Order: sequence, then C-alpha cells, then structure tokens
Amino acid sequence: NLHYDQCAIVTRNSDAELALRVTAAQLIKKRRHGWLIERDTKVFGAVSKPARQKPIQLEYKAVSKVPNRVPILTGGAPHYHRVVSEANDVFNKHLDFIHLFVCREDIFFWKVIMKGPFGTPYESGLWLLYVNFGEEYPRRAPNVRFMTETYHVNINSDGKICHQIFDRGWANGTTMVDVFTSVFDLLKEPNFDDALSTEKTQLKRDQPDEYHRQAIDCTRRCAHKNLHELKLQFQLED
Repeated sequence: NLHYDQCAIVTRNSDAELALRVTAAQLIKKRRHGWLIERDTKVFGAVSKPARQKPIQLEYKAVSKVPNRVPILTGGAPHYHRVVSEANDVFNKHLDFIHLFVCREDIFFWKVIMKGPFGTPYESGLWLLYVNFGEEYPRRAPNVRFMTETYHVNINSDGKICHQIFDRGWANGTTMVDVFTSVFDLLKEPNFDDALSTEKTQLKRDQPDEYHRQAIDCTRRCAHKNLHELKLQFQLED
C-alpha cells in the first residue's frame, strides 16, 4: 500500500481508482496546509480545525467613497481601474440593503454592511462582510466573506459563501452589484440543494421550526449591533 498523509490510503486496484484516491489525498493535504497558512496565530487549544486568520485590512480605515489618494503600487495594478469602476457603480446604484466602505490604504479591500432581508430570520440584523480582490480579478471572483456569524446553510463558520456566482456562474463581466444582490437574495432564499452544512439542511428538512428558531437566535446574538456601533468597531467613515 502507498500512504498519502494520515487520512488517506491508496490501494493497488484499478488505475482509475488509484488516481482518484491519490487526488483525494492530495486535496485533503492541500486543504489542511491551507488551514495552517490561514490560521489565526492568536488562537490556541484543541479545535476541529484552526481558526481562520482575519485579514489585516480589517484594521484599516475605510470610507464610503473611492479614496482620492491611494498608494502608488495600488494604482499600478492592472485591475485597479476595474475595481474603481465597480466601487463607483455600487455607490451610484444606491442599493438600499448595503453600505459600502473602501479601505483608504488598499482599494482592493472593501468592507460592507448588509441588512437582513425583511420577512426572514435575518431581518433585524446587520452583517459585516469583506471583499478582497485578488490579482486574478476579474478573471476570477473576489473573495467575499461574512465576518459576522450567520446561521445559514450556504454560509459556513469561516463566513465562506456557497453560491454559483463565485464559481461556475462567474464571468469577466460580472459586476459587484450582481454579487451583492446575489448574496442578499441567498439570505432570502437559501439553496438547500447546494448547502455547506448537511446538519443544517437535515434540521431544515426534519424540524423547519427549529431551524428558523436557531437562525433568529443567531441573528439576535451576533448581528444585533446598529450601524453606528459597526462603524466605530470597524473604522468606517462616511
């Protein structure tokens, strides 16, 4: 037998099965390596996986407009003008369910406050999300995550959002207005066929009232801060 990591064993069966098992072992090893790279070095103790390290840009001041002055290196990036255009488009659309703030020191990092949709377990809450535009944007979608804890089948404990717009539904022409609208719609209509949490999916199927209660409870515990409090906490300026 060939051994790959401690959680996968490759047996000498068919070539197809061998390749499949090797690929699975490599993916598991890569994911664990990613957890270690992105782990929060300030968190200790026994955990199921390391706590995700928060982006340093969350500590930067952000403003509700495109900054007039940005670092020279930022302006030299090839996708700089696209990011500026997307920010201006969001501001000009005046979306009533989000507040956008662009980091002064890093225009490729946005902070977003999203309102919970009316008529859902999230309607009384405000959530902080961040957007991080990588070097491959717009060929690839930006990294968009919830910082505020959310009880939702398509959002995991790290704030990762499972939606096709970030994967197979992404295109070079996809706008950030499209992205924010899709995330907001996901809060209104969770996709239980493409869930990140099998436990929550099963709870919704077997005990829908309990699922609804837990979502409301999480909103009250984690998303209860008002706009002024969030602005102070995350250094957001109008």
